[in-house]
Amino acid sequence: MGQPSPDGWTKAGSIQRCNIDGSNLTTILFAGEKTHTPKQLVIASKAKKLYWCDREGMRVMRCNLDGSNVETLVQNGDVENLEHRKDYLRWCIGIQVDEAAGYVYWTQKGPPKGGKGRIFRCLLEPEGDREIETLFDGLPEPIDLELDLREQYIYWTDRGDVPYGNTVNRAKIPARGEKTMHEILVRKLHEGIGLALDERDKSMYITDLLGGVYRADLDGKNEAVLFPDMGTLTGIALAHLEAGI
Repeated sequence: MGQPSPDGWTKAGSIQRCNIDGSNLTTILFAGEKTHTPKQLVIASKAKKLYWCDREGMRVMRCNLDGSNVETLVQNGDVENLEHRKDYLRWCIGIQVDEAAGYVYWTQKGPPKGGKGRIFRCLLEPEGDREIETLFDGLPEPIDLELDLREQYIYWTDRGDVPYGNTVNRAKIPARGEKTMHEILVRKLHEGIGLALDERDKSMYITDLLGGVYRADLDGKNEAVLFPDMGTLTGIALAHLEAGI
């Protein structure tokens, strides 16, 4: 993310990659190079593109897997404008891509505990101007996103105030122009951030800023604490390897 300063986070965020075992660490976007404070990442495997949200950059972005051909898909403000960078309503956080349907989804968290969080989507490759669709608004503070494309659900963490925040939520992915209701699956997180779905085993994994790692079924049942205190945790990802998870 870079470094904090009196004027917010400095433009020093970078994106790196490595092997699963942590070896061969490589920076593909260097500090301050074409992105500001990158947050959740997702790979579009068919197009071989990396997508991310740039928080104080107020952008939805993508590039090739080697860091080349950086593009801005959505721009909510001027990154050189301090007032824009301080405006929580402009901040983009979580992101997911549905390549088959041709959509990118993202969250804008709004002010802390503010009840002004929103979830959006737009076409990856529109024929004309990129039309942005608001799927949900008035959320406490939505953060990371996941998609279950097999069952057509969108999931997200929310780090806002209880009773609706510090939760994991899901809703049916709406058709274009349709509105759907969402449900709360997991409650009482401590600043819930990271989320990863395991569609094979029908489970989800969650992290929070107090260092908890949790597991639950995809419907929120059978919640369990795997690790209670691992420091300050943000994102989480899941990989099925040949020898197991």
